[in-house]
Amino acid sequence: MQEERVKGFVRGLQQAGLRVTSGRLAICHLLAQSTKHPTATYVYERLHTDFPALSLATVYNTLNTLLALGLVGEIGDVGDHQRHYDSNSKLHANLVC
Repeated sequence: MQEERVKGFVRGLQQAGLRVTSGRLAICHLLAQSTKHPTATYVYERLHTDFPALSLATVYNTLNTLLALGLVGEIGDVGDHQRHYDSNSKLHANLVC
């Protein structure tokens, strides 16, 4: 299932005219295996050590492209003043206390 999500993310990025760099591919993998709702900052901090050329702007642009394509959802601010992303495209509820 994770690999199918990654493939869908990659197809979406390609259709949007973005190159699938190693950093963008790592973002796709992290999203596909995440069981939480990561923020752009979280994604950047998790990947920057292994992908030092990856910028926070690239993370935001990649997430926003996937969001615009409907491949990820946005939870929004859950009290920490950051947007959270949901890579599970199946219909489900997200509750915030």
